[in-house]
Amino acid sequence: MKILSDVREATPVIVPFSAADFLDRALAVYRERIGIVDEPDQPAPPLGELTYRRVRELARAQAAALDHFGIGMGEDVGRCNLLDQAKADHRRRQARRQRGARIERPVA
Repeated sequence: MKILSDVREATPVIVPFSAADFLDRALAVYRERIGIVDEPDQPAPPLGELTYRRVRELARAQAAALDHFGIGMGEDVGRCNLLDQAKADHRRRQARRQRGARIERPVA
């Protein structure tokens, strides 16, 4: 079993893939297969079933829009930290209570 022992001793080749690399590979291998199924029960209109080809089209359109607005690769676009938002909401409610204001609960 010399061949098997050679395989075990071989050093793996590790190549980091970006999201674009994964998408390019999926496009090359699975072009017209369904790659993403968007959740139908959500506030925004669902996109339904997306092929890898369509996902790439949407990703390129998003990249073009970011380029149009002068946002470069690796730059932050926006962040939503739900924990920070919840803490800020809690502080606002506490401040209103201290002022004697009536607190209304948001309708979900």
